[in-house]
Amino acid sequence: MVRFLVLLFTGFLFIHAEQLPLSHPIYDLLTPLQTRNLLPRLNGLPKPYDAADVIQALQALDTLSLTPLDRLRQEEAKTSLHQRMTAVKSQRLLIAVDEALEGGSDADGHYLTRHALAGYFTYGRFSLVNRVAVDLTSEKWRYDHLRRRFKKTLFADMPEAYASYTGEHFGLLMGRNRVKWGPGHTGSLMLGDHQSGLTQMAGYARFGFLQGFTLSAKLDSIGAWNRYFSAAKLVIQLHSTLTLALNQSIVYAGPARNFELFYVLPSFIYYFGQFGFIPKNATDNVFVGADMEWKPLIGLRVYFEFLADDFQVDRDSISASVQNGIAYLLGAESQDILFNGLNLGAEFVHINSYVYKHVGGLATSYVTNLHGGTLGHAIGPDAEMVEIRLSKRLYMHAKAGMTYRLTRRGDLNDPLGEWNAYDKRKEATPHGRVENCHDFLLTGETTYWKGLTVGAEAGYRFVQSPDNQPGQKKEGIISGRLTYYFDRLLQWDDKATLFPL
Repeated sequence: MVRFLVLLFTGFLFIHAEQLPLSHPIYDLLTPLQTRNLLPRLNGLPKPYDAADVIQALQALDTLSLTPLDRLRQEEAKTSLHQRMTAVKSQRLLIAVDEALEGGSDADGHYLTRHALAGYFTYGRFSLVNRVAVDLTSEKWRYDHLRRRFKKTLFADMPEAYASYTGEHFGLLMGRNRVKWGPGHTGSLMLGDHQSGLTQMAGYARFGFLQGFTLSAKLDSIGAWNRYFSAAKLVIQLHSTLTLALNQSIVYAGPARNFELFYVLPSFIYYFGQFGFIPKNATDNVFVGADMEWKPLIGLRVYFEFLADDFQVDRDSISASVQNGIAYLLGAESQDILFNGLNLGAEFVHINSYVYKHVGGLATSYVTNLHGGTLGHAIGPDAEMVEIRLSKRLYMHAKAGMTYRLTRRGDLNDPLGEWNAYDKRKEATPHGRVENCHDFLLTGETTYWKGLTVGAEAGYRFVQSPDNQPGQKKEGIISGRLTYYFDRLLQWDDKATLFPL
C-alpha cells in the first residue's frame, strides 16, 4: 500500500485536454455508434480519445435521425462523461476510481484482483492526469503471457501520468500514457492496447480533412544500450465514410544514444531510417504501414491494416509470394443491421516470421520493457489468428456474446524477438511445427447501477500440439468480473479550506 501511495503522489506532482483511459467504459458505448457512422468526428483518431473530442461528437449527433437504441447509447455516454464535462467548465479536481475483481477457475483454482486510482485536474485546455494500477494477484498466479513465464515482482504500474494541452488545431502531451493506433478489434500491428504505458512526448495537428499525430517514447534500456521509439501517423478523411492513414515508426538503440531530432520530427523518420547517415541493419529498425476504415452502410464497418518491417523483398519457400517482412490485418463488423442490438464481427491477422525481428538482435526488437511488454500485435511474429464474434444487447443494460478464436503459431513465434534473422529470410509463416489453439467463449454482462458492471465468461480451450510432439491440451475457462467505475468532483470556493466530496 505504501508503494501504491508513493507512485500516486510522485506521479501527480509531475503531471496538464485530458484523455479517456483505454479502460474507461465509454468505449463500449461509442463502438456501436461509430460502427453506424454516427460519430464522424472520431473517424481515424488514435486511442485514447480526448474527452473534448468525444463530448463534441456526442453533442453534434442529430437526435431526430437516431433510433431509440442509438438515443439511449448517446444519453448513457453523456451521463458517463457528466462529471468530466462539469470539471472542464468549472476547473475542478476530478477523482476517478476503477475497481475490478476478476475470478477464475482451473485445476488448482485461483483469483485475480486489480485496482486503479486516478486523479485529474483541468483548467481550460490544460490537464494534469495521474492513474496508478495495482495488481493484487498472488505472485503464484502472476503469469506473463508475452514471455510465457511467471513473473514474481511486478506489483504496481502507472499507465497514465501526463500533462497535456488540447487545442482546436494543435495538441501536446508529455508523460506516460497507453495508446492504440489502428482500427483492429484484437489489437494493432504496431501500437496495440495490450502493452503497458509508454513514457512519451506526443502531439497532433488538425487542418480540415488532414490530421497528423506523432509520438516519441523511451523504452527500457538493455544493458548499456539506450532504446527509443518514434512513430508518426497521417490521417486523411477522404469521405465521411472513408478514412485512410499512413504510418511510419522506428526503434533505435545504442550506447549513449538519446532522443534524436530527425526521428522525433514525423516527416523524417522513414527518410533517415532508410537513407540517412546512420549505419543500417545494426542499430535502427524501421517500419512503415497503412490502415483504412470504410463504412459503406449505416451499421457496417470494413477495415484493414498493413505493416512492413523494412520492406524485405526475399520470397519465402512455401508460398513463393509473401514477403517475410509483411503483416496485415483484415476485419469487418456490423451493428444493428439484422436486429437491433445485434453485433457481428470477424477479423484475420497474419504476421510473417521476419516482422518485429532484426539482425541487430534484442536491442532493436519490439520489446518495450523488461516485464514482457511489447509493441506490435499480441500474438507476435510467425503467427496468424482468426476471430469470429457475435453479441446481442438484451433489454437496456445487459448483453450476451459468443466468440471463437483460432491462433496458429510457428516455431519462430518468439514474442521477444530474440532471433537473428540473418540468412533465415526464406522461412515463412506459419513455419515448421505449428501449434493450433482453439478458444470457444460465452460471455454475459449487465450494468446494475452507474459504473457498476457484473460480467461472466465460460468457455473451452483446445490446443493441438506442434507436429512431432506428443499430447494435446484441453481445459475449461470460467471467470467472473465485477467492475465499478465512478467519477467524483472535489470542489472548493473562496471560503472553503478543505476539499469536500
